[in-house]
Amino acid sequence: MSGRYAMDEKGESLTMEEFFNLVSQKAITHDQLQNLSVKPLKQKKSTFDGPPCIEILQNMGIFEGSRDDVVFHYCVYAKRRSLDLGNGKIKSWSLTQTIANHR
Repeated sequence: MSGRYAMDEKGESLTMEEFFNLVSQKAITHDQLQNLSVKPLKQKKSTFDGPPCIEILQNMGIFEGSRDDVVFHYCVYAKRRSLDLGNGKIKSWSLTQTIANHR
């Protein structure tokens, strides 16, 4: 038995019937697929020299419920880069990111 689930827009797991209904609603034809155009994301110019995952998070923002994980990984990055983490800088950064994502 697999532990994988399809999720709805609210992040709730779907039953098999709900999943097939969603697939029917979202399905497109071959012609629609051929004519599909996707605009590339505009990337912000950055002077950040860290790993791409942290840079992406800085550009996209932190999703609800993931702040603690992001702060942990940012601290690991900062420690490896021998960055100064003193004087509440992580707390300040965490608060800034949380406020920015709720605007």
